[in-house]
Amino acid sequence: ATFPNLEELKLEWNDIMREIWQGQLEAKFFCKLKVFEFIKFIPHSAALPHGFFQSLPNLEKLVVNEAPFNHIFEGLRDEEGSYGSTTLQLSELMLSKLLELTYIWKENYCESSAAFCNLTTIEVQECGKLKNLMPSSMLFANLTTLEVSDGLMNHLMSCSTAKSLTQLTKMIVIDCKMVEEIIACKCDEDEVNGGIVFSRLSFLQLSRLLNLKSFCLGDHIDIEFPALEKLIVNGCPRMEIFCQGDLSTPKLQQVQLTDYEDGENRQWEGKVTIQQMFDEKV
Repeated sequence: ATFPNLEELKLEWNDIMREIWQGQLEAKFFCKLKVFEFIKFIPHSAALPHGFFQSLPNLEKLVVNEAPFNHIFEGLRDEEGSYGSTTLQLSELMLSKLLELTYIWKENYCESSAAFCNLTTIEVQECGKLKNLMPSSMLFANLTTLEVSDGLMNHLMSCSTAKSLTQLTKMIVIDCKMVEEIIACKCDEDEVNGGIVFSRLSFLQLSRLLNLKSFCLGDHIDIEFPALEKLIVNGCPRMEIFCQGDLSTPKLQQVQLTDYEDGENRQWEGKVTIQQMFDEKV
């Protein structure tokens, strides 16, 4: 039987899931499937296989909960067996309770980075071994929402990836105990020229990041938040400066800072610079 009109499917591991997993179902079986959620994946596997996406050509939302993957995506091949030309419809990626996950995309995932140009949402929760969130080889020009909790990353993204986030409106980072900076930039790289502009980011939350030192530690790297209206920083006791370079936040109206060392909640109403907040903290 085929399911020509099915648009949403939620499965635990079973025989149907096994066939999809092994790439035995042709695209016609789920030609309109847009949302696929699977939980409690049983067989041990390193990543989602190529055949999985070939079986679901119109997939827009992927939810993976409780699975033993080491990473999620491998290089995607087109019908001729080559990399680079495959483009997915995937716009939402939600991962949770993946206890063995160390990578979503491996750092050398440049051959098929264009496949994910439609992504608008990335949410990652309770993936405690995650070491790399966004490879420097990948750009996310349409991403609007980024939410991350837990993991072993020491930074979230490279400078080149950060500069591609022109559509990002919300960023939330919570409980990433090893993170020292959100953006890692090397001053000798050409990619830092012109600074970093988060054109549409209006909400930024950094919570319970015990080793966070700064949003960006790179010297003389200017950062602009022309649309930022609310900033929340709590439980980041090592953070004493937001960035080393010039910082622009012309629309910032509310800043909230809570330091676990004294338990005091400091909140600023009205226009205020982020550096004033950290001067007051010190």
